[in-house]
Amino acid sequence: MRRTSRTRLPLVTVIAVTLTALLATLAPSAHAAPVRWRDVVSRADVAKVFPALAREDLARGVGNPSVSHPSPAGCTPTETRAKKVLWFGNRDNWAARKRGFYTALVQFRTVAEAKRLVTDMKRYVRACSHYQVGSVLTVRVRPAALPRLGDQRVAYRQVQEWSSDPGVQRSTILYVREGKRVMAMRVMLPRTVPARDIARIARAGAAKMG
Repeated sequence: MRRTSRTRLPLVTVIAVTLTALLATLAPSAHAAPVRWRDVVSRADVAKVFPALAREDLARGVGNPSVSHPSPAGCTPTETRAKKVLWFGNRDNWAARKRGFYTALVQFRTVAEAKRLVTDMKRYVRACSHYQVGSVLTVRVRPAALPRLGDQRVAYRQVQEWSSDPGVQRSTILYVREGKRVMAMRVMLPRTVPARDIARIARAGAAKMG
């Protein structure tokens, strides 16, 4: 299915937060306690699964109370409001190095809000398998395997083809919901990331959820 979008170019940033990716949580269903840093994967967790990312400039921070992600409606960027967002990873220099890691642990006010985000991402994977952003970027999306984690989950492979630098970028992006929480994750390497490694980092994230 081919779609053409006449949007601006923040799609890469959007997907990175998703992005990118963003985007396996096993917290108690009530989720009365706020998200904490011990609930988020660490540098050691990332390096254990992806040694190539061990020396990346990974940082952490508290994000704006919203989640940027691609929408199934026209395959365009959108934002969803949240209660709290903690992120870990590198948010810059993805294009030049074609490698990076980013995760965001998002807490919503209601289960319905959290469920809606993951449902929208499932619709995005189905509706936006091949589309263009202007004349400079082509995006291809296909479903990816993910272990049975949380109440809802979705993962996909993404290939971004730029008409000039940085050329071709390959990422794997996943979202997992448990109750009011959603974890988004994006992994980018010069090669396609093996499914077993995606499963390992997803499980590592699940194990850290309080």
